[in-house]
Formats: sequence, C-alpha cells, structure tokens
Amino acid sequence: MTVLAIVMSALAGAFALLAVLAAVSWRYYKLLTKREAKDFKTYNEYAQPGGILFLGDSLTDFFPIGEYFSSEKRLYNRGIAGNTTFDVLGRIEDAVALSPSEVFLQIGINDLIYLSGKKAQPAALVQRIMEIASHFSGARMHILSLYPVNRKKTLFARTVCFKANNRKVREVNAILRDAAEAAGYGFIDLFEALCDGDGNLAREFTVEGLHLSAKGYCVVADVLQKYIEE
Repeated sequence: MTVLAIVMSALAGAFALLAVLAAVSWRYYKLLTKREAKDFKTYNEYAQPGGILFLGDSLTDFFPIGEYFSSEKRLYNRGIAGNTTFDVLGRIEDAVALSPSEVFLQIGINDLIYLSGKKAQPAALVQRIMEIASHFSGARMHILSLYPVNRKKTLFARTVCFKANNRKVREVNAILRDAAEAAGYGFIDLFEALCDGDGNLAREFTVEGLHLSAKGYCVVADVLQKYIEE
C-alpha cells in the first residue's frame, strides 16, 4: 500500500468516525429536547394562570428572564434550544395550557438555519409564526423580530449560522411586521438594537455569532421592560 493510499484510508476512517459521532450527538440532543418538553408538562402542574409567557427556541431558552425582570405576574420560560416553528406548533397545547395574560414569541431563526425549499421561504415561515400566535386568543401577543446574526464572529460562526444570513432575516422581519400589525399583535423590532454599524449582530452581544451574550440579553431586556411593566 502506498503512502497516499494509507493517508486516504486514514482520512476516510476519520471522516466516518466523525459522521457517526455527529449522528449520535444529534440523536442525543433531540432526546434531551423531547425530555425538556415533557418537563414543561410537569412544571405546568404548578403554574398559575395569567402569567407572562416567553416562547421560542434557544434564544428564549437561554434568556435568564428571572435575572432581568421582576413582576407581580409569574414569568414562564418555554424556550427549547433547536426548536423550529414546527417544533413549537407540536408542543403548543402545553404552552396554551398556561393561560398566559401576555406572550412574548421569538421563533424562526432555526427554520432559516436547518430547513430547505418552501418550508424555509420567508412567507411560509411567517405564516407558521402567525399560526403559533393565533392559539393564544385570550392573551396580549408580542411578536419579536428575528435577531441578526454575525457570520464572522468566530471561526465556526458560519457553521453555527449555516444557511441563515441577515438578508434572509431582514426579509422575514419585514413580512412579519406587516402580518403582526394586520392581526392586531404587537411587533417588537430588536434587530436594529442588536446590530453593529455594518448590520451584523454586534460582537459584544453574541457568544459565537448566533446566540446572545449577557450584554446582548441586557439590550433585549431593556427593550422589553416597558412591555412587562405596562
């Protein structure tokens, strides 16, 4: 066997191992998110109606709302990392069961990251966001814009953001604003508040280009504070 053949064989084995590890990691990750959704069912047994619900994906999941807000109403975080709009629709009944008086909905970036074809089209994505919102007929609905991304923040930022870019995010936000206002929902634009001068997620506001840092959540909290207090 030549040296080149040995190297190629070693590389093929390494790539195969990486593929197996990635598949196992993804399966384990999905199991964890399913368990988190089941945990919410348990938490609901102790919930009080009329609280304030934060619903979404990791950008909500990692938002330590108890650190930023104090309210006479109970605050419920029902974000799950990795969720798309389809995932939220799949667990919508447990969120509705909280009977919240207000809902802060921030969802959609994972649809741009992972989905393809018609499912990833901005209009279709917005339609699903509006479908989620429609389930909370008795609550005051606040639909948050998608946040910007920064595909240059770290060496692996492009991998984390994958298919998502700020052109697509802006397109979704424009359609989402019109749809929310037409439905009588509040629309809260956080895109510009989180942007730097180049229209990207500011470096100090993000961990790796997608998820927010503590300073990033400070910006979000400052914008949302007046809505919480109303």
